[in-house]
Amino acid sequence: MITRKLGCLPARRIPNQPHLDKLRMMARQAPAKLVRDHINPQPLMLGNDTLGDCTSAGIGNYIRAVAALGGYQVAVTEADAVQFYAQSTGYVPGDEGTDQGGVEVDVLATAGREGYTLGSGPYFPLWGSIDPQDRNSLALLMAGFGAAYLGVQLSVSDMNQIEATNGACVLRALLEKADDAEISMDETSTLTRE
Repeated sequence: MITRKLGCLPARRIPNQPHLDKLRMMARQAPAKLVRDHINPQPLMLGNDTLGDCTSAGIGNYIRAVAALGGYQVAVTEADAVQFYAQSTGYVPGDEGTDQGGVEVDVLATAGREGYTLGSGPYFPLWGSIDPQDRNSLALLMAGFGAAYLGVQLSVSDMNQIEATNGACVLRALLEKADDAEISMDETSTLTRE
């Protein structure tokens, strides 16, 4: 039985969606190693176990991850994530019929236009697309922007496996994929290209 809600709707592109591969910084070779094993971004569920607010929870945790890289932390509450989920998708808190998840690019575009408001003020995340097969671009994003917020589509069987292993299978899959791509990541987000 799946107890996590997740909730991202199928991916799509929007007109004039930013493409980060057009940035001059993306023409460089990524650093050989990003050592981050001493940094704990302290990710939070932010309601994503009971609501389809994965896009909002993802942005909130991205803000926390970038702050942790800078040596501090930003308070993001479940109420903040639910408020932004409502703002960006039309969800009405308490009305299960409106809990339909969000289209990632629409939610990110809302955050870019209106901000992701926290007690400390609004945050305006930079976002855009890269070729998911370009490992150098992913490493450059992590080096230049601090973190990468990735959207993935999971099958029900994947979600069942995530539930059964409390998420450990996701980390194993990422590590296996990184090994195949000659990029290594340890459990605390160290990234190395060999």
